[in-house]
Amino acid sequence: MEIDTGSALSCISKATYEDTFNHLPLLPCDLALTFYDGTKIKPLGYCEVNVTYGRSSKVLDLYVINNGTTTLLGRHWLSELDISVPKFNVNRLNESAMNVSYAVNELFFSYAELFDGGLGRFTGGRARLAVHADAAPVFCRARPLPYALRERVDVELDAMLRAGVIEPVECSDWATPLVIVNKSDGAIRICADYKVTLNRVLSVDKYPVPKIDDLLSQLGGSKFFSKIDLSQAYNQIELDATKKYTVINLFSA
Repeated sequence: MEIDTGSALSCISKATYEDTFNHLPLLPCDLALTFYDGTKIKPLGYCEVNVTYGRSSKVLDLYVINNGTTTLLGRHWLSELDISVPKFNVNRLNESAMNVSYAVNELFFSYAELFDGGLGRFTGGRARLAVHADAAPVFCRARPLPYALRERVDVELDAMLRAGVIEPVECSDWATPLVIVNKSDGAIRICADYKVTLNRVLSVDKYPVPKIDDLLSQLGGSKFFSKIDLSQAYNQIELDATKKYTVINLFSA
């Protein structure tokens, strides 16, 4: 924990609570915290934790902040545990670095919903899959899955279900078998073998893609550049009623 004598309370992020303290109940609170820049935020709640420092053991309140990043040890804990903090004389502060830090934190809390760790959702409309008018439904049986992968696949499918990426269906005329891809970081990616089902009957969009030379010419004279790499980008775009063509068949024994 980082000692912060400017903080009256001790706080952790929602992610830290879920990773380390999720066995403790999250109790409601009516507090509203004020940050150094005047921003106000209401904690998600607090949990009561057993804290031991030296020969002192106490049950203290630990507040959970939705988008916090640093675990803070505030004045309340310092007082309860009788912890003395050395005092230093500061002759000069790097004002530029402080201003940048303030600006970053202001953006972080102003757009908290963008940093909650969840999967984003495209709000500009739903995608539609155009298939040939004479397309006949294709139903493929599920393919066997190695036992070594089943638990990891189950975990990933559960996560996709909770995130709203997939939803269960009782029956379907279409079904595509799963394909499991190993990622470079050791994780897995859930894919589907649509080349044996949907891809064969899709109407291909002939809209011309811009040439790289045309795109670069529009950047002339620009001074600031940025890039964005969306995590699970295609999973952030909802499908309309044509989602019925994308049903996947889970692995069989």
